[in-house]
Amino acid sequence: MSRKRGGLGRGLEGLLRGMDSEGHGMVQEVPVAAIRPNPYQPRKHFDEAALDELAASIRRRGVLQPVQVVREGDGYILIAGERRWRAARKAGLATIPAVVRDLEPAAWTEVALIENLQREDLNPIEEAEAYRLLHEEYGLTQEAIAERVGKSRPHIANMMRLLQLMPAVQDAVRTGQLSIGHAKILAGLPPELQLELAAAAIEKGWTVRHLERQLAARSAFGPRRETASAAARESGLEPLIRKLKEALGAEVTCRPRGAGWRLVIDIPDRAMLERLLEVLQDHSPEDRATGPG
Repeated sequence: MSRKRGGLGRGLEGLLRGMDSEGHGMVQEVPVAAIRPNPYQPRKHFDEAALDELAASIRRRGVLQPVQVVREGDGYILIAGERRWRAARKAGLATIPAVVRDLEPAAWTEVALIENLQREDLNPIEEAEAYRLLHEEYGLTQEAIAERVGKSRPHIANMMRLLQLMPAVQDAVRTGQLSIGHAKILAGLPPELQLELAAAAIEKGWTVRHLERQLAARSAFGPRRETASAAARESGLEPLIRKLKEALGAEVTCRPRGAGWRLVIDIPDRAMLERLLEVLQDHSPEDRATGPG
């Protein structure tokens, strides 16, 4: 089955609501065994205990909200509602209420992603991987992804940075051993330091603030970068640098240079470079001087 690019121009409302002119969107009973999971489903982990509870509820009350599927050969591909489908199988249902949609494969990803985001069902790594899929497979910029999922562009960029974590550290974030706050600090560090600090944070129960202090105190962090970090703290610039990192969704380093400072911004893609240029132009002295007045 090959994926087709495109299909991402519609918003969530257009993808999920109602019945179209050809009758798609009508709820019908579909054989549970004829449904296959969405191969682009961003959510990979399903809590078995929670599924058992949902299955027990389904046995008593049935499936209250239809799943969403698309036709594929002699069966169906699930695009939204995988927890309900899995629980229905556990409950022994022969059929499940479903809305049959007419969507391109690219839209399957968007629907699954947005549904899980709205339900807060994705862990941080699954969310980051879903954004990467939309970016790499379907050519969406971070701005376009942000518009479609209702998040800010810096949020998208910061989440995608988590994919710089070593696999073992990503697993710790997936399972909740490390919080997203821990993950953001560890992302971008050298692999050995990531693993060492992640293991210590888990074993000793470090808070995010404690991890920050440990990182700042380590000579293994690199003398040049530590000097820059210490100088930024002493000068009172550290809060401003942190705000700039969050606003841009990029790694920012500030180092002393003569009587001033040297600012280094890591640009992950052309879209961010163009956005940074727009921000600088919007705040240029000429623009302020020639503004409305």
